Amino acid sequence: MNGRAWLARQMDRAGIRYLQQDNCFPWVADWGQAQRLINTQQEAKWPELLDEDRPPAEPDSRRDLQPFPLRYYWSTYQSEWATDSVFGRAEELRRLYPLLLHHAMITFGNGDVLRFLGKKLAAAGEINGNVTAITKTPSSCTTKPTRPWAACCAQN
Repeated sequence: MNGRAWLARQMDRAGIRYLQQDNCFPWVADWGQAQRLINTQQEAKWPELLDEDRPPAEPDSRRDLQPFPLRYYWSTYQSEWATDSVFGRAEELRRLYPLLLHHAMITFGNGDVLRFLGKKLAAAGEINGNVTAITKTPSSCTTKPTRPWAACCAQN
């Protein structure tokens, strides 16, 4: 389940216009309403929502097990909590962008970047293949602000 895909469906239902690029919303007609919609995810009754999408394990299981009110126990193998930032003025982002880029360059390793880009790593987190790090100063690194470190490392 993808939280941004969920938000897009909610905004469609609410008639809120938006622009979506990958997993990012660079423009939303009503940011306040979008925030209220995303806040409702925290209150969602996830087991019930997941049960609705679950096909029965076997066609006759509901009939056969009806006397026993069994439910699935849902758990997650992998989960993330994302924080998105929206800047009201380009000057705000221009001022913070070099700091954010510097933080990303010194914080994230090649494995982090490759996972972010959807590349597979070995079971122990090792990289299969060669990775070339391209070192650039923050002012010369031209990337999307939503993925500032993505263009600073590449897999060969």
